[in-house]
Amino acid sequence: RWPVRRGSSTPSLGATSALAGQRLARRRQRFSRRRKAVAGAAATQTSAEAKPPKQSHRRLAQNAEYIEQAARAAVEVADFSLRTVLQILQRLDVPINTNRKNVMPKGRTYVHGMLLGLYSYGGTMGVSLASRRHPWLTRLLVGALRTESPDFPFTSIQLNYNYASRPHIDKNNLGTSYIIALGPHTGGGVWVHDAEVGDVPFTLDEEGEDISSSYRAGDTFFGKVLCSQDTWSVFDGNQLHFTQPFEGERYSLVFFTCDRYAAAPLAVRDALHEVGFDFDWADENVKATLAEKLQRRA
Repeated sequence: RWPVRRGSSTPSLGATSALAGQRLARRRQRFSRRRKAVAGAAATQTSAEAKPPKQSHRRLAQNAEYIEQAARAAVEVADFSLRTVLQILQRLDVPINTNRKNVMPKGRTYVHGMLLGLYSYGGTMGVSLASRRHPWLTRLLVGALRTESPDFPFTSIQLNYNYASRPHIDKNNLGTSYIIALGPHTGGGVWVHDAEVGDVPFTLDEEGEDISSSYRAGDTFFGKVLCSQDTWSVFDGNQLHFTQPFEGERYSLVFFTCDRYAAAPLAVRDALHEVGFDFDWADENVKATLAEKLQRRA
């Protein structure tokens, strides 16, 4: 030990150890406070993300009026270009939806999206609020698909905004659907199960729930990836599918036929026609497709 003279200002080893211990304790306290603050901020952020933000009905109504003016102007000059569709969608306040649990990414309690056209829910059928609020936007989107496929039958359009749907099946759709994705983004391909030509494997989360009797948790399936950005693609919505991760801004439009279309009363059919749909209720091919699906269910 080094000798310390009486009266010297140099602390003893014991005092030095005590001071070092106090400093270490203070550092630990500061670190603990910082960690708690960061955790609290993260928890607050997560809670804010989990809780759906409020949307003003007045603002939605005002936005609908503006969107309708722009959509009507496009429709009246037969401008159904994808560029025009995107420009109008980018000005649309896409409403919050908390009901589509089967497509929500894990950890999310809501998505942005809306259904246009025919709906079937809880035994009731009708024309969606979105179409009644946006008849000209509905006509614009119908016209956009008609420039690509003049004869494809559909009763409904699902608009999705900025979320990657998790693996699911559209069990209430007749099957064949058209899809296109718009907006400046990278990624966002659509993986679709295809047992015949699929070469991209995908395994359902073994700790998740079964999607259906055909799609069990932990099972692996082969499919194909559709590049739907600015490109019209056809797929079977009754097959397992999901959206791959993406960055940027992404709007997707899915055109399909509700598999309960035959039960729609005359008033609903007339209302659907009034908002721009040209569905042929007597189409024999659609009837045959429905009969096949009902037979598979039996």
